[in-house]
Amino acid sequence: MKKIFYILVVINLLFLGWKFGLEQRDTLIRELNDQHVAISEETLAAPSSLPASGEFEVLPPPGDAAPAGDGSRTDAGILPGGASPKGCFEIGPVQDRETAENHLALLKPTADAAQVIVRAGDVPDGWWVIYPKAGTLEAARANRQMLQNQGIHETWLFDRGPLEGAISLGLYKTREEAIKEQQLLMEKAVPANVVPRLVRGDVFWLRIPWTRLPLELDEAVQTLNSQDPTLAMPGPVSCP
Repeated sequence: MKKIFYILVVINLLFLGWKFGLEQRDTLIRELNDQHVAISEETLAAPSSLPASGEFEVLPPPGDAAPAGDGSRTDAGILPGGASPKGCFEIGPVQDRETAENHLALLKPTADAAQVIVRAGDVPDGWWVIYPKAGTLEAARANRQMLQNQGIHETWLFDRGPLEGAISLGLYKTREEAIKEQQLLMEKAVPANVVPRLVRGDVFWLRIPWTRLPLELDEAVQTLNSQDPTLAMPGPVSCP
């Protein structure tokens, strides 16, 4: 009897354990489902951290260059082949309209849409023949006295400005006249330089719309200069 009693007790215990385990499992599943639903509802209700439409930074496709800024002049003033953006170039400055018109006529076969424009700038108004600058005004005064001892009396000492310390040996209307005087002074062993007297005035430029490679325009100007060494047409630069 005792064995039967023990067997029944064990069976009851096993049954209770199995039943309790099922109830605990169901409870755990219900709790997990409730938490999952709560998390889903919070996620849907929360504001999105993504930027709104229109606030995205659109990156260019691989290999695309960043947009270029406005054209600007190169430091050297001469256009390197292919370095500047295509679209618009200028040639200048040119001292007078007549020279600008002559340059325009030469460029018309290459750039039919080219035109002459005018803007304010520094223009030569005569040409100085000057004795080179001295380091100090005292040294410049000594140079002037030395020139007077050599029979050169028409002098002017620059005591301020960009030519401070230099001595004027004459002001001439054209560069050719100034160069001629410079050569005469050099024959007397008197060093002299020719520099323009700059004043504010109208400066002429050639503006050239251009859709081909920049190098082609630069080569066209070089060809014209090689055909006429006295032409001295400036190289093209990007429009400001």
